[in-house]
Amino acid sequence: MKDKSQLFWAHRALGSLAATASLMASTAAVGADSESTLSLPQLPEVIEVIRTHLPHISQEDLDRAALQGILTEFQSQLEIVATPTSTTPESTPEPAGAALTRYFDSSIGYLAVPVIDESAVDSIDTAYKRLDSEQIIDGLILDLRHVSGNDYASLPAITGLFASEAKPLLDWGEGIKNVAPQSSQIDAPVVALIDETTQGAGEALAAIIREAKLGILVGRRTAGEARAFENVPLKSGQTLRLATGNIQLVGKPPLSKEGVQPDITVERENTSETADIPETKETAEALLDSPARVPANDPILSRGHELLKSLRIVQRRNRS
Repeated sequence: MKDKSQLFWAHRALGSLAATASLMASTAAVGADSESTLSLPQLPEVIEVIRTHLPHISQEDLDRAALQGILTEFQSQLEIVATPTSTTPESTPEPAGAALTRYFDSSIGYLAVPVIDESAVDSIDTAYKRLDSEQIIDGLILDLRHVSGNDYASLPAITGLFASEAKPLLDWGEGIKNVAPQSSQIDAPVVALIDETTQGAGEALAAIIREAKLGILVGRRTAGEARAFENVPLKSGQTLRLATGNIQLVGKPPLSKEGVQPDITVERENTSETADIPETKETAEALLDSPARVPANDPILSRGHELLKSLRIVQRRNRS
């Protein structure tokens, strides 16, 4: 039986070289006038030492450890995904599910979609229609926190729920795509909530909302993981998914690893801060029966809610 502790250290030696580089670089200066720097050993040399002194570790285990280190170090840029084979029963991917909804102060609606995918367009449309049919909506909180997914192709249609004009919108490596106006429109003022859990296509949607003046972004800077991906088939039957391209709004620089900055920043107040998002559809439906209170431990939601309340007061005064 192989010594698991030896395998562990071999994995660390191979898989953590790149991660160690930054630490070594930070301590490279030996003195104020010293020009000496520290550098990592060559990978072939390390492998040879391991093979000489730990001969029970096979080449297969060394290769696996090295690959795992690469995948861990560059996890935001590449991943290995399984590719269904002819012998594997085909399955239809589960949709994101119904958007989660509720009311605040009777006329301020709340809507959250967990994943940006091809089902999100109908999910948002259906959820908003339900909110609007049961109560006049003076403002909509669109919660993009904890949203995931990289289906950028769904963004023209999602944006078309908020914008009626088919103007140039976005390029995710397949050429510039236009807004795809939908038959139904969300015409209430929109505040979109974002933070570091907003990723991928959710970040691009947030950037669109800000740049196209479809709403106001409230919260914190997003994750900075909006990238276009390319799938490369491997001989193993798996697929290597690579972040090879940029996501770019028309007339703007590409979205970067710095993320999308909100219009109104809400700093984290404490470590117990949590986004108050219903976990199930049943919970969300129950909350439609009566207006909910804004939770005290969610300052981003509180700020967005207060903003829409203020706007509602101004609008009602202007109408009177």
